[in-house]
Amino acid sequence: MNQFNLVIFDCDGVLIDSERIANTILLEMLKEIGLFLTLEDVFDIFVGTSTTRCLEIVKNLLGKSPPENFATEFEQRTMQAFMTDLHPVQGIHDVLIKLNLSYCVASNIGLIFDF
Repeated sequence: MNQFNLVIFDCDGVLIDSERIANTILLEMLKEIGLFLTLEDVFDIFVGTSTTRCLEIVKNLLGKSPPENFATEFEQRTMQAFMTDLHPVQGIHDVLIKLNLSYCVASNIGLIFDF
């Protein structure tokens, strides 16, 4: 008998790896506005922060506000990249098939797609 009735998976890093895609997009956009960082810098500085906080950080690093459409453009580019480049974490499909329990996904991201 199982001690658990349900497994709750975190999404990013467990089921998919969206952080690398999003941070690569952010790195490109930062270069476009004159802020030159490494991908490692972007991970260290921005992972886990809200959009509002990211914009504040960019403003502080750049010495001026980013373009008004920066957040919207980032979201659009990221969603486009997700459509083509987002893949399951290696091995997770087999885990889900073999899991003999109900499962669901928890994430702190807002609703993006309405299925």
